[in-house]
Amino acid sequence: MKRIDSFIQKALFIIPPLTIVFLFLILPIFYLFVKGMSSSFTSVEPLPPYFWLHLLQVTQNTIILASLTTIISLSIALPLAFLLVRTDLFASRFFLSILTIPMITPPFIMAFSIISLYGRSGVISLILQKFGIYTSHIFGLPGLLMMQLTVSIPYALFIIGAGLVGIPRHIDETASSLGVYPVRYIREVVLPCIYPHLIISGLMIFLISIGDIGGPLVIGGGYAVLSSEIYTNFLSLLNDERIAIIFSFG
Repeated sequence: MKRIDSFIQKALFIIPPLTIVFLFLILPIFYLFVKGMSSSFTSVEPLPPYFWLHLLQVTQNTIILASLTTIISLSIALPLAFLLVRTDLFASRFFLSILTIPMITPPFIMAFSIISLYGRSGVISLILQKFGIYTSHIFGLPGLLMMQLTVSIPYALFIIGAGLVGIPRHIDETASSLGVYPVRYIREVVLPCIYPHLIISGLMIFLISIGDIGGPLVIGGGYAVLSSEIYTNFLSLLNDERIAIIFSFG
């Protein structure tokens, strides 16, 4: 009887999350795959001749944007996290709380903010023009990269910071008393300890960059990425649902 009760309790604990994963993750992907295959075999009209080259170009743009966002975010977040977490910086908690704002702000709002600041009529652009400095337009890869960095750096910072918190303080004191140079200490002690956090934050930023649709639609300009192409082609291009489905698996 106790075994049956234990089995029922475990089932009640496991079934709800498994149901959610099946309904909102596995089932939509399976439906998309089946729909794409059926559309490919049942449709009489061929795809446009330029489509596959366009798909390769869009995939390349997406990978370039995601890679740049990941590399730059980690390069900035690592020293910033070390400064805010492992040092006695004044008002470090205040700065950490401020950095949560981009995490809760929708990406398209961040895109509009960047346009308002760095666009051709933006506040900062107009100030620079008074000093004879003229910037190029913000739309395209520069604007997308700036917007995604604003959103992704806080994510990387908090994940890396969680790893830095787990390093005991006495290791810092021991390394300092032995005269170990800071660069060597970070390379040989800190980085191996937070290596999993770097991998997790890098993967998360890469996936967030690929899945972002608000930024590309607002500030992407002529720089096409997979997320925006899926949306626009699903709505308009030749009214052919195969194109959006193929982009989804691109």
